[in-house]
Amino acid sequence: MITYLQFQKDLDGLRDVTDMVKTIEKIAASRLMDLRRSLTTIEAYTTEIRAVLAAIRPHVASEANPLLMPRPDARRILLVLGGDQGLVGGMYHGLVDTLLPQKDRYRGFVVVGKTCRRFLTEEGIETERFFSNDPATPAGDVSNTISSYILGRFAGEPVSFDVLYPKFVSFMEHTPTLVPLLPFPLPDTPSAAEDIGFPLFEPAKNSVFAWVLNAAITSTFTGLVAETRLSELSARTLEMEHAAEKARHIARGLMHEFHKTRRKIATQRQLESFIVHTLV
Repeated sequence: MITYLQFQKDLDGLRDVTDMVKTIEKIAASRLMDLRRSLTTIEAYTTEIRAVLAAIRPHVASEANPLLMPRPDARRILLVLGGDQGLVGGMYHGLVDTLLPQKDRYRGFVVVGKTCRRFLTEEGIETERFFSNDPATPAGDVSNTISSYILGRFAGEPVSFDVLYPKFVSFMEHTPTLVPLLPFPLPDTPSAAEDIGFPLFEPAKNSVFAWVLNAAITSTFTGLVAETRLSELSARTLEMEHAAEKARHIARGLMHEFHKTRRKIATQRQLESFIVHTLV
């Protein structure tokens, strides 16, 4: 029979776990709101820069830019965006389940996030390049490092890049999404009603177009990294809420079992006392 001290020890352990879970949940929730505001800013900037790109495009021979030229025979590389930490429910399982049916389409895998890499390794998928996605490092720094690697490799090798990431839908939902990155998909050309006329370029229209294109690619990828972090934090917040509720449920069960055991012992002692008095 479990003693009172054992019950107390189990309850103290549950309280410690609950306190830790609540702390992780509060940290994730606080970062969640800051990152949501940052993502809104990034998305607004990306929308504007893509609008400028669409406005300039009719005046430039964009086909001459290697970042836009289709590469049908290129070696396809998949960039998988994840995080360094766990406790995110089924987020990484969703990425893996989306990747496995399509892995034969790709000849190489670049992975962002230690935990994400571990999940892929368990499925027998080897990564040719890995980048950390430490929450302590600003998302802009992470995306700039990876963007430099991607653009440099794209310029030096016959490769193309797709991105698999957990798209943020809401604070309770994120969806594994596969999108092309390089060659960069150009935005639609503005209609005649939106035409701003023939713009003036300084120093030259090709130079301006190349700069805006690079800015659009970098901004788009920064948004994907920020969105991945937002999905990770929202999944962790939700998972910690479930863990805290489960800990409370176990604690209630332990207390119920303790009181039931205590009543059983008290009843047994009363019966023993009654029998002794009867015999005397």
